[in-house]
Amino acid sequence: MAYETRDNSGRLFKNEDKKSDKHPDYSGDALIDGQAYFMDAWLKTAESGRRWMSFSFKPKQQKQQSAPQKQQRRSRDEDDSIPL
Repeated sequence: MAYETRDNSGRLFKNEDKKSDKHPDYSGDALIDGQAYFMDAWLKTAESGRRWMSFSFKPKQQKQQSAPQKQQRRSRDEDDSIPL
């Protein structure tokens, strides 16, 4: 039986390929209010010695940005490729 992510829950897996301290210790995914997210976690230690985790969430599908406006066509007088 395959794992099914339930709404407002997620899962994390240990990052076996961590190359630097900036890379997350754990990575996974989450489903929050019906939207899928990438989820990362870092193990931290407070000055008191107490361990805690920091989390980051990023939407799996970014909102589509409007397409760049087409460049206005150059007039015939400005176009060097058209012989006069």
